[in-house]
Amino acid sequence: MLPLIRCYLRCFLLLALLVTSAWAHAQQRPEVMSSRRCVWVRVPAGRDTTEFALMDSLTVVPSSVSISVQGRAVAYDRTTDRYRILWPSSRIVSPEPNEPDLRLPTNRPDSVLVCYRVLPLRLGAPVARRPREQMDTISFNNRPFMGYAGLGQQEQILVTPGISKTGNLTRGVSFGNAQNVFVNSALNLQLEGKLTEKIGLTAAISDQNVPFQPEGNTQQLQEFDRIFITLTHPNWALTAGDVVLRNKPDYFLRFYKNVQGAAAEAQFRQRPGWRSSTNVAAGVAKGKFASTTVDPIENVQGPYRLRGPNGEQFIIILANSERVYLDGRLLVRGFDNDYVIDYNTAELTFSPRHLITRNSRIRVDYEYSDFNYARSLYHLSHYQEAGRLQLHANYYREADNPDNSPNLTLDDDDRDFLRRLPENVSIAATPGADSVSYDRRQVQYNRVRYRDPATGEQRWVFELLTDSTRSVYNVRFTDVGEGNADYVLSTDPGKTNANGRVYEYVPPIGGVSRGRYRPERLLPTPLEKQLISAGANFRVDSTTSVFVDVASSDLDLNRFSPQSDKGHSMRVGYAVQDKPLAVPGLRNYRLRSSMDYEYTSRRFSPIDRYRDIEFDRNWSTGATQQSNAIGGRLSREDNIFNFSVGAAKDLNNHFGYRVSRRYRAGEVSGVQHWLDGAQRVGDVELRGSLFLLGAESGRRRSTWTRGEGAVRYTRGPVVPGYAYRFDKNRVALPSGDSLSSANYFDEHAVFVQSQDSARTKYRLDYTYRRDRAPNAEQTALQLRGTAQTWQGQLTTRIGRNQDLSLLATYRDLLARDSARQRTALGQLAWNASLLQGQVRSELTYNVATGREPKRDYVFIPVPSGQQGLGTHYYAGDLNNNGRQDKEEFLEAATPDAVFRTHIKVFLFTDTYVTAFTNRFGYRLLLGAPREWREGSGWRAMVARFSNVSSVNLDRRTTDKSLSARLNPFAYQTNDEQLLSLNKVLRNTLYFNRSNPVFGAELTVLQNQQKTLLTTGTDTRNLASQSMLLRRTLAQSFTSRLTATRSIRENSSTYLLTRNFRIRQYEVAPELSYQPSGTWRFTGTYQHTTKENVFGPETGARGAFDELGVETRISQVNKRTVTAASRYVRVAYSGDQASEASVVGLEILQALRPGNNVTWTINLEQRLSNGLNITISYDGRKPDGLRSIHTGRMQASVLF
Repeated sequence: MLPLIRCYLRCFLLLALLVTSAWAHAQQRPEVMSSRRCVWVRVPAGRDTTEFALMDSLTVVPSSVSISVQGRAVAYDRTTDRYRILWPSSRIVSPEPNEPDLRLPTNRPDSVLVCYRVLPLRLGAPVARRPREQMDTISFNNRPFMGYAGLGQQEQILVTPGISKTGNLTRGVSFGNAQNVFVNSALNLQLEGKLTEKIGLTAAISDQNVPFQPEGNTQQLQEFDRIFITLTHPNWALTAGDVVLRNKPDYFLRFYKNVQGAAAEAQFRQRPGWRSSTNVAAGVAKGKFASTTVDPIENVQGPYRLRGPNGEQFIIILANSERVYLDGRLLVRGFDNDYVIDYNTAELTFSPRHLITRNSRIRVDYEYSDFNYARSLYHLSHYQEAGRLQLHANYYREADNPDNSPNLTLDDDDRDFLRRLPENVSIAATPGADSVSYDRRQVQYNRVRYRDPATGEQRWVFELLTDSTRSVYNVRFTDVGEGNADYVLSTDPGKTNANGRVYEYVPPIGGVSRGRYRPERLLPTPLEKQLISAGANFRVDSTTSVFVDVASSDLDLNRFSPQSDKGHSMRVGYAVQDKPLAVPGLRNYRLRSSMDYEYTSRRFSPIDRYRDIEFDRNWSTGATQQSNAIGGRLSREDNIFNFSVGAAKDLNNHFGYRVSRRYRAGEVSGVQHWLDGAQRVGDVELRGSLFLLGAESGRRRSTWTRGEGAVRYTRGPVVPGYAYRFDKNRVALPSGDSLSSANYFDEHAVFVQSQDSARTKYRLDYTYRRDRAPNAEQTALQLRGTAQTWQGQLTTRIGRNQDLSLLATYRDLLARDSARQRTALGQLAWNASLLQGQVRSELTYNVATGREPKRDYVFIPVPSGQQGLGTHYYAGDLNNNGRQDKEEFLEAATPDAVFRTHIKVFLFTDTYVTAFTNRFGYRLLLGAPREWREGSGWRAMVARFSNVSSVNLDRRTTDKSLSARLNPFAYQTNDEQLLSLNKVLRNTLYFNRSNPVFGAELTVLQNQQKTLLTTGTDTRNLASQSMLLRRTLAQSFTSRLTATRSIRENSSTYLLTRNFRIRQYEVAPELSYQPSGTWRFTGTYQHTTKENVFGPETGARGAFDELGVETRISQVNKRTVTAASRYVRVAYSGDQASEASVVGLEILQALRPGNNVTWTINLEQRLSNGLNITISYDGRKPDGLRSIHTGRMQASVLF
């Protein structure tokens, strides 16, 4: 006992000594470094002013600078950060001309002592909480999904000096007595660094197959599915994997291709002025190029669905491959810019910045996914610069493999059929019926005879299978347009319930078809395109050059057939760019001039469109160059001569003239004249352009005049202006009759706007437009309609903490052939941060006219071996009709693979309903200033409360009333005029949010969704209110009490058995005991009641009492063990049959009436740096059923 007392005494004395030493050290005043510093500055002789700068590692206080010479002051220039000393002048100006000035002797020192004080920091030094490269939003996908790289040494099992890497490798297995054995794996790895001093490495490697494209609502895209490896060197670069190929400068060869393959580039510099670049690329193309024209709808912003060049209805656009043109101008993607696009559904929607009318011209170039045939692609190029001579050559080839068709099933008969096709056919139709055996999982048909009651004619038609003992067919139907076929989508409720689309026959009336679907399938032919191009450019001097380009193409529309078309093209000319002019009056102008001649043979076929997007329109002809997937056949020779001359001083002072002559035998022969200019006279800016066309196209002659003139006065804070536009194109026979016109209008616009440099930017426009069109007899033009448009824009910063952006458009259209139309577009964005950032508000609001597509859905089985990834399961033939119906698929409530065998897939249709769209988003964060939290009285009480609110609402309605169109909350979910709705509302009120002893939360949540389907509407609603109280009873005990009231509702207009409204009440106390940082014990009790108050099973009720115990052992950086067990007693009022109904499953949630037990054990073990193993075991014992066991094991390696 005595030795123990001595040990305690020694420890006490040592502790006292340490405390005393620390106290004594704290009483010593540390030496404070003086902030005053002095330097000597040299004074140049013979100057009355001495300028100097003070270079210091800390920030100099300008007002503290002084010099040792009495009576002299120091001036500071903050724009240059320099100081100035003024001395008395020592020079007297000589009274005699041409005589030198007199200088008086001075007593200035040769140097002065300058003293100043500094701040204890450097204000201009850059400060960053994190490295800038980790704040780059473009490289977001290269950073870990969870955690923050750079807060310490990165855990990794493999060390690679010089190469930074992130990612993981995961392998796992899952098994149980209610499922098969599943194996899952995942690899995600990003590498960046240097292999050697000159060779850099960048790589993104993954084995995950992402089956969808990213969202197209931002200007920059996050392409998470891109896999590649890139090696870079000062003289070469090599990329393998997902590669984007773009053409280098070449007049005839244009392309943008997404491929899986490899690309290499080598650059050489022999001597100054001599350099070369060689590129080689090969791979498998992901898609095809297409260029399509979209037919606009009056006042409808979208969505507009893009189709394939061969009539494909539903395509997938490759991300970032689209180029959208509106009225000839290239638009910018983004919700805050010009348009958004859904790549997965090929739907294009324009923002409120652009009002879409029936006169809008919409053209889209894009690549779409096509795997009918495996398509190989090769590209070689060489660019050489030798002094003033530049040479280049390109070879490009892409070809479908006829023997490899991944998404196209071809038998010998199909191949023989494709070989017999004519030379110029790229797609053909074959019968879509295939005789098969009966399969209840598919929508199948019987072939029966139909007798026309009017004519008595008999024909074979297909009808939905009713007798499985007769011949059974799987039938493919193709949409060929309204009135071109004899089948339609069935609207019979008994047929629309089938798990798939059902088509039914509608007989013609009077020989006129009334359907749009035909029982056939389209067989595309394998395609091959090839182009060889070369060119030369010789610089005569620094501003003048001559050039020549040649190309040869080879197009084979059907590789099953030996025929192909070869063509060639040529272009030659000269160009003068920015040559100084010595002409009086144009001394500061530079000459710009060019002349060229272009020839294309009748069989020349480019790869992608290489001419201007408005080329064919400007010649008042149809599309003579169809730059699409079949290459664009040019059936006639084309000869084009261009000459232009102009001069430019700057953006506000320039003029130019261009003339073009085109001859295309039998199609177009004409001359174009282009004039444009701009001039600034004092404070007045003048701009104008004029286009003249006289052309003959076949038997018709086009006389086209188009122009624009604008003037604005730029002096003063308000800039007024006026603009006049006209477009008058008359197309008629030489005799003057059969008059037609695509565009014939004139437009007046007045506007006022702010200066470009103003803090508050605004613009107000008023436009009046008159359109004319040929009369019914096509002998004269008459008034087609008038439109008045008002538009206002405002962008400003309110104070230092608020931003406001507003855009509003109103259009009043009075047309001859339709009722009066009034259109409103609006966009509002407001951000504010008040009270030291404790009140933050974000508001977005959009109003427009759009369209809502009707959707359908089917349930498809998941691939073999992946059953656990499904969301639904087939409950059996509940209606005994011998086929799978939609109402027989139920949503899985447990993770068991046996209940996750199917997924629900939405199918888009071509049926749209025009509707008014309204989008509203608001987020509000409320808190109290720091002074209130540290104060007393009512301010301290108010500071205990904080609030977080968010509302997101997106709806479409056909209600034309102004309130329904503008008020985002003016709707009823059961209103038939409300087509679709997505609403998420959440509000949480906190009390003592940051107090560790006591706190409370009140949360209100509502999630509403309404979907427009081909068979009706489907509405879902989830609303809940919950209260949470928490209290720390002692240092190791924590209690929580949660009370919740919620309503879960589903309403369907076509599946009445799916209608329910379940009212739920829940109370859940919880007690936790944590004796140390390693152990934690939790006990819970939860009482829940559920009752259905709507639908076919009104009154169904369930009561749940749940007891739970959980133990958690957590050792930091070592292991975590969690074990939990729950006992649930369920009382259900329904019978055994109702337990398997939709309402019963929704109430029971995979439990059974009686006693239910569940248990879980999880182990997370860290074996070494970067290597983790997770083992989990789940089990449950429903009342009256056997126990279900599931085990999982997963190993992860961090790179």
